Amino acid sequence: MLLLGMPYSPGFLQGFVFGGAVFGYHCTQPVRWVRSLAWVAGFAGAGCFLGWVLSGGNVLTAFVPVLFWLSYYGFQRPGNQGLRSKLLAKPIIVAFAWAWVTVLLPISFNDWQSAIWIFLERSMFILALALAYDVSDEWYDRRFRLTTLAHHLSGKNIFLLINLGLALSGVFVCAGVISGVYQPRIAVPLLVSLLFSSWWVYFLLKKNTWQSWHKVLIDGLMLLQGALVLLLR
Repeated sequence: MLLLGMPYSPGFLQGFVFGGAVFGYHCTQPVRWVRSLAWVAGFAGAGCFLGWVLSGGNVLTAFVPVLFWLSYYGFQRPGNQGLRSKLLAKPIIVAFAWAWVTVLLPISFNDWQSAIWIFLERSMFILALALAYDVSDEWYDRRFRLTTLAHHLSGKNIFLLINLGLALSGVFVCAGVISGVYQPRIAVPLLVSLLFSSWWVYFLLKKNTWQSWHKVLIDGLMLLQGALVLLLR
């Protein structure tokens, strides 16, 4: 919404996405209080979903990421046999789902064509972060026999793949500028955030003593990107 210059005000859609994300990531948590909070967030998100639909939201577009989530976990608990167990499918489905939620859901279907470069830029950015997650989660994935690219590529090669994703994200930002989707003043903070992300992911994942903070600090790159756009646009 910021990138397209749309008026931004939190509403039912944001509540649905936030509640759904908290539920989706933590509904099977072994820690009871975390799981309970996830279910509370899920019910709140469901209420916001109904409010969004009644306000004109498109039901079918919202069910697409839900299907991604169900297929990711294999339609079961704890969900170790779904797409998350497939070598290439895991980071791709995560990237596609989050790009769908953050780019396509906030705009009308008629505007999707104009957002194609934003969709591709966001997909590559999230793909790179998902690969970084796999590096951080390697011990967990090995324990539950989940196959990831981080298992099959050496440390150097997985970082090259992460940087390739960030570089492609930058290419799509530039394509967006040429196509008139982005103004240069918007593209600059996006490109700066991608350059910083490349350095930060490598620096962070080499800090084994920061293991418990890896995911939070990787996720923080998304917040950093949004903050830079907001401050420098």
